Amino acid sequence: MIRKTAGFFKRFSTIVNDAQVSTYAASASFFSIIAIFPIIILFANILPLTNLNPDYIFKFLKDFLPGFVVKIVNDAYSEFSSFRGVLISITSVMILWTAGSGVWSMMNGMNAINGVKERRNWLLVHFIATLYTIIFLVLIIFAVVFLILGNKMYKALDKNFYGLSIVYLVINRFRFIFIWFFLLLMFMSMYTAFSSKRLLFHAQFPGALISSISWTVISWAYSKFIDAVGLNGVYGTFATFIFCFFWLYWTMYFIFIGAIINTFFEPYFVKEHKNKLERRRIVKEYKVRQRLIKKGLIPPDNSDLEDGPSPEASSGRYE
Repeated sequence: MIRKTAGFFKRFSTIVNDAQVSTYAASASFFSIIAIFPIIILFANILPLTNLNPDYIFKFLKDFLPGFVVKIVNDAYSEFSSFRGVLISITSVMILWTAGSGVWSMMNGMNAINGVKERRNWLLVHFIATLYTIIFLVLIIFAVVFLILGNKMYKALDKNFYGLSIVYLVINRFRFIFIWFFLLLMFMSMYTAFSSKRLLFHAQFPGALISSISWTVISWAYSKFIDAVGLNGVYGTFATFIFCFFWLYWTMYFIFIGAIINTFFEPYFVKEHKNKLERRRIVKEYKVRQRLIKKGLIPPDNSDLEDGPSPEASSGRYE
């Protein structure tokens, strides 16, 4: 038992070193930090064109991010809210490039962890990373709109469909659980899509579980630390920004750790998936043969006298 545990940690540390997890986590964190400000500028230009209240957005962010990160975003929004015009198009390009570069770094890290060498064109890979960035931004917009329109939805449901209004009230009351579930699905999708290797979606659950828990714990710990230290003034703002970068670095780091954990569980999920496909194939062939026998197209044999497929097909005992 001790030898197996030691072997596990030795293999784990080898993958961390060979995949250069620290390098990819730092790269993804850097480009994500750079992309934050163009995103804020873009929202600062778009929100005045709508009737949306920025306070709802910051309330939404507090469910995902530590308080000091939300404070940085809020202060930056106040500064950039006076920018108008051509900045919308400029910041849009900056968002797609910088955020896409962050996703590209994560894709390279996932490939290194899964032992896959990227053979696609660099421009094509960066274009794919940009598409993932756009999808992520669209999901954020939908989530924000759902939050902002939440009260109106509740009033409409309460007026016309009382039962549904109770369901919505329960979801809103326990929204932390649903947010954590959303993080879990997001990380599973990320592990599946970012690697060039074809991976099973459900096989990414162990790493996604570790990543979502790590995200929550790290965010909580950093928030408590900042509140305890009480950073104020010019130096406090600068230190808060530095802590924001370290928070993002460690969350990225544990996302890669989750991907490494998935590599240990992958053989078991793949084997079970193959067994499941084999069981389906045997059952399908058995049903087809039974239909042909009933139509008199083929003669029955001894195996057809049984009530169903073989016990191996039902239990999935295949090596």
